[in-house]
Amino acid sequence: MRAWILVFVSLWVSQYLLYPIAVSQAADSSSTIAKDGVHRLNRGEALRRVLKVNPQISAERSEELRAKARIAQINAAKWPQLSMIIGVATSLSATNTDLDENGVRSERQAIGDFNFDQVRPALLGQLQVIQPIFTFGKIGKFEKAAHASLEAAEAQTLLKAADVAVEFANIYESHLYAKDIRLFADDILGIVQRSIVDTEIRLEAEAYDVSRNDLLRLKAGYGAAKLIQHQADAVLSQTREGLRAYLQLPANIDVETSEKHLDPVSDSPSSLESLVATAQDKRPEFRALDQAIVAYKSLAEAEFANYYPNIFVAAYASGAYTPDRDFVQSRYIIDPLGHFVVGGMVGLQWQLQWDMPTQRAEEMRADVHRYAKLKLWAETGVPAEVNRYFEEVQRARRDLRQLKESLPVTREWVVRTSADFASGLSDSRAVVEAVQAFVLMQNSQMDAVYRLNTNLAHLAQSMGTITEGYSKIYPGESTL
Repeated sequence: MRAWILVFVSLWVSQYLLYPIAVSQAADSSSTIAKDGVHRLNRGEALRRVLKVNPQISAERSEELRAKARIAQINAAKWPQLSMIIGVATSLSATNTDLDENGVRSERQAIGDFNFDQVRPALLGQLQVIQPIFTFGKIGKFEKAAHASLEAAEAQTLLKAADVAVEFANIYESHLYAKDIRLFADDILGIVQRSIVDTEIRLEAEAYDVSRNDLLRLKAGYGAAKLIQHQADAVLSQTREGLRAYLQLPANIDVETSEKHLDPVSDSPSSLESLVATAQDKRPEFRALDQAIVAYKSLAEAEFANYYPNIFVAAYASGAYTPDRDFVQSRYIIDPLGHFVVGGMVGLQWQLQWDMPTQRAEEMRADVHRYAKLKLWAETGVPAEVNRYFEEVQRARRDLRQLKESLPVTREWVVRTSADFASGLSDSRAVVEAVQAFVLMQNSQMDAVYRLNTNLAHLAQSMGTITEGYSKIYPGESTL
């Protein structure tokens, strides 16, 4: 029995003593599509591609397009407004040849002596050109609001890009975590499987140092390891498809990380004060809120300016032609079916409905109040958010430093207890406790790296740097 457990523990220890060495092997940092149709990227390359091709970010840019269209509409309002009507109507013939036998011109009524022989087609046309020359600031205020809304929309796109980047970082780090867990489970399964076979052989030989309970314990451990393997396989499949979706890769191209294992992002964040200062300078929320306030203030001023008229200059032309109908040669009468008139004017235009401009301005000011309060919250909330992820990163780094000390101690514990058990100085429970402690420590090490990397991604988001394509905080460079 002691010999069997010693073999089991020796195999177990050899696997996990070598595991950190395997984890620290260098990963290929290139981004290529291999002959097997697998697209391999590292963190930085993958993140830059996501920021470039992800449809969620492209969809968010629709607000930028709307703002640009509004700017173009306002610019169009500065130019003359053209109004034209051209049509064909019906008319009656009317000529100067209608004289009686005494040489007196006959009079025809418009309707009284109507017959179809007198019907003629009338060609009508009207042209009006109006050029605003002074609007009491309406156009200028609307233009300022439109430019501010464009900047706010651009900042909003950066916000969406940061959200997408963090979502992708969580998927990427989860994929690496699942790869390491899968290797962990494979190691356990290999050891336990060999131990089960050895135990079954010894039971058949009726060896005195093994029992049925030993076999059941091993099979239970094998089942637990299979459950871990199943979970790791599911996470690997899910995260691989998630990577493909975020990277917009076709179905016939598989995706894989260049990093072979989950390693910590190397660059350490600087002081909390400098991180907060960077966030206050680069967080797109501040720019979005500032520009939203500017936009709604300008809209309120533009709405209130509707109390004042628009001053404009206009030119117009009107003409009509009907066959068999003479033009009236008089400045006092204009025949609507046969004439040509041109002219110009300078005028004022109002459109008032009680205190409507005041109330519409108040509606805009309500939005100013809203965004001002949101900015006040951002000024206090952003530093708190930076502090949160900074402390989580510091905690993960402290955990890794502690594990760097604790893992060798746990390994030594396993070696010593296995040796003591082999020599009869201790029982199997001490060996099991040592092995369980080592497995717990090894899993804690992987979990600490995962927490470190994901919180670094959140920290980069909270600082407003994750959308820059390369950030010392995240993706940084892996410790290889």
